[in-house]
Amino acid sequence: MRIGADRLCMPSPSIDQFINAIKQIVVANKRWVPPPGKGSLYIRPLLIGTRALLGVAPAPDFTFLIYCSPVNFYHKDPVLNWKVEDKLYRAIPGNGGTGEIKSVTNYAPKYGLQLFEHEYPPFIINHEKTKTHEILRQNSTAVVITAAKYDSRGQFCVS
Repeated sequence: MRIGADRLCMPSPSIDQFINAIKQIVVANKRWVPPPGKGSLYIRPLLIGTRALLGVAPAPDFTFLIYCSPVNFYHKDPVLNWKVEDKLYRAIPGNGGTGEIKSVTNYAPKYGLQLFEHEYPPFIINHEKTKTHEILRQNSTAVVITAAKYDSRGQFCVS
């Protein structure tokens, strides 16, 4: 959250404030925490600019909030099938990306890509970070980041 807040000219909560807020939301919603093996409590922190502003400047006021919801498992099988997407790019303009539009999205851009990926399970697509096939790849529906590169023979390697 701090990296994103810094990039967007927003103050971020301290680590202690963040952890305290997470603890409070879990305690306040403990009756909604699914039993072990039956799901999990999805916890989503959010930092938003909250004052109406028309102009070219960062928002002057901000709200930090956390919402949560009980969820079932997204992936029924413990073995996940991954497809490395190297033709469509999540953030780069054109090529299926959303870089040329104003969009407050997280997962929505991947759904358009999945329409073309019928042979793969609809929940996993890795997106190249840049057109130059750089090292970092992020999974679109799981918090997994994979370091990858092409070796001296041009073979794709994942670490």
